[in-house]
Amino acid sequence: MTFSNLPVELKTKVIKQYFSPPLVLTKKTAKAWGRDICNFASTNMELREICQQKSMIPIKCRDICETIKDYPKQIVELMNKYSRYQQEYENPAYRQPPYLLHEPKGCPMLLDALFTGCSLPHARSTFDEYTEEIEQDIKSMVKLSPQSIHCNFGELRCRDNVTPLMAACVNPVIPIEIIELLLENDADPKEKISVSNQSRCFLEDLAENFTLTDERLLQIRELFKRYGG
Repeated sequence: MTFSNLPVELKTKVIKQYFSPPLVLTKKTAKAWGRDICNFASTNMELREICQQKSMIPIKCRDICETIKDYPKQIVELMNKYSRYQQEYENPAYRQPPYLLHEPKGCPMLLDALFTGCSLPHARSTFDEYTEEIEQDIKSMVKLSPQSIHCNFGELRCRDNVTPLMAACVNPVIPIEIIELLLENDADPKEKISVSNQSRCFLEDLAENFTLTDERLLQIRELFKRYGG
């Protein structure tokens, strides 16, 4: 059976598997990733239509075969806008001991945005005030770069392996709806946080060591339970 005769669902899975996101998503690898998919899609009208489906790839690219630069444009713009961690992340020296004691995942722009307005020590962000624009950017990042949801590049006092989900939970300015959005898009509620180099359940650490309203903590617990935490 030729590729053209396969069901659309199977074709989509094949292309997603073949063009999986780079493990380390930098500006350079994002552009290369986009070029590869664009070049592949341009070989066949049917493939182009598949590549334009939202379910096919994390980047919505309307003119995927006409302008190769359109594919990575949005994601690179977001990287440039939320750049607090990007330079360190793209420097291989920071992705290994003694700076980082675990394998980095995703890219840090979503983490950056979700730490906006957070007053906790070591919660670094590009912007100081959480706005509607930042919230829209967060939603765009989740859609365009699902791998950023799994970023573990964040830090808090005596804590590392901090993910965007953890950042959203500890930051009181982040709406509960955004936490649910992350969970809906495969954020792992069972992910462990490293506290003084000791692995610990994040929800336990959140309840015991962070100041949240009872209502917010209850909502977070209910969400975690609903999504398998």
